[in-house]
Amino acid sequence: MLQVQDVIFGRCEDLSRPILIKAFEWVQSRLAANGMVPRCDVSGPNLAPYIRHASLFELVIVNGEVQDYHARVLASHIADNIQEISGRTGKETLPDELFERWRITAQHLIEKRHPFRTRSQVFGKENKNAESLIVPASENGELTHALVFTEYWFDQPRFSHEI
Repeated sequence: MLQVQDVIFGRCEDLSRPILIKAFEWVQSRLAANGMVPRCDVSGPNLAPYIRHASLFELVIVNGEVQDYHARVLASHIADNIQEISGRTGKETLPDELFERWRITAQHLIEKRHPFRTRSQVFGKENKNAESLIVPASENGELTHALVFTEYWFDQPRFSHEI
């Protein structure tokens, strides 16, 4: 297990959130021989059961280094908790610390070239945890996108009746 910038990287087999486990089953059924999901398989109808949790980022890669990412679609689960950035780049929109956290995760994807799991606290929300399934998506066999499934949850009861 690797930890960088408050993000713990791990194996998909260690996913704990039920929606992410189901999303990983979907991913496994679509992985090509190169270990990536073809970009043409990433569509609203195909992702319908996970749509609230699914984001698609087009990666800006220069000489093997992720410089930025363009949010083609941002999961409403993330937009509701952090910030809506669909249609924009991370560098122009996000606080530097969050941009860098997501950029490092995308760089890890470029280096590993296979799905993995991350765990962290939700940026700016100390009482919420996050788990994500990060998946490489390819066009013509080349890694061009990150497909990310995310779920957030409270680590403690919010109200006395939840204790």
